Amino acid sequence: GELAKVPLDAQPLKDACRTLIAEASATASVLLREREDLSQEARGREIDCLAHVELMRLKYGQLQQAQIEDRKSSREATSRREAAEGRLSALEMQHRAIEAQLSSTTQQLRHAEASKQALLARLDKLPAESAVA
Repeated sequence: GELAKVPLDAQPLKDACRTLIAEASATASVLLREREDLSQEARGREIDCLAHVELMRLKYGQLQQAQIEDRKSSREATSRREAAEGRLSALEMQHRAIEAQLSSTTQQLRHAEASKQALLARLDKLPAESAVA
């Protein structure tokens, strides 16, 4: 529009301006395409980053769950070990009680054997006719 008002003898100037306008327009088109390409690439990277963050959240959640299960398993193992130690302690007490009872019974047996021997010795000293009577 404005170029039409320029006098005709300025035709080379008009042509140069048209060339500059065409080059500027082409450069603007290239820059717009590059901007769109970069914008698409940035969106793609953002999506990749969000997916990666979500994956890390998932892995972190799985790790936390595994730690909770490990602690629970450890507590259960500790509880089973403590119960087994309690049963072992009770068995050891029973064992000591049986040993004490065995010792007492052995002493009673020795005493009974000694009494029997004493009675047999007294019996041997009795006269033969008393034993018959």
